[in-house]
Amino acid sequence: MFLLSIQRKRRLEYRKMVTFLVRLLLTWVLLLVLGQTWFILRNFERWQRMEFPSPYLNARRFEVADPKASKRVVAVPHELVMHLT
Repeated sequence: MFLLSIQRKRRLEYRKMVTFLVRLLLTWVLLLVLGQTWFILRNFERWQRMEFPSPYLNARRFEVADPKASKRVVAVPHELVMHLT
């Protein structure tokens, strides 16, 4: 009888420990996912606020390292597709 009560206590302690570890793991995963989402949203807002370079301007005007050049890389195919449809 005494041995059974000790085993039950141990099982209860293991359950509490596993529950704590699962909660901790889920909290970490949630924070990682939300952190990545926050980073993506912040960069997306920065992209949206950036000045829109015209796809019809000469490409030599843009530096390769300039963020506007990457936005222009998106704008040129977009204009081509819009004119083809």
